[in-house]
Amino acid sequence: MKLFDDPGLNFAGLLALGAAGMRASEVGEVLTAVNAINTAGPSEQTFSDTFRAWGDRLAAPRPPAGTATGPLADPPLPLPARRPVLRPVAVPRARHRPTR
Repeated sequence: MKLFDDPGLNFAGLLALGAAGMRASEVGEVLTAVNAINTAGPSEQTFSDTFRAWGDRLAAPRPPAGTATGPLADPPLPLPARRPVLRPVAVPRARHRPTR
């Protein structure tokens, strides 16, 4: 997969994409940052600035409900209903020993 023409930036972009697969971020966040970098002109400076700004924006605390505007103003989605925990069933031991 080729995200950037520069091999160093491409490796770093693929590394960020791989980190998204490990739940360090979301794939869409990485691809949005890659798109912004390619639009601004790929360089080490735009790569660093874009990923740093994106991380700062995502790490910023959310304002209290009802006071925010913009894409982060949506209320959080409710958590899914908790599924029952399945516990292993105890298997009774044999009461007798087999004979030879």
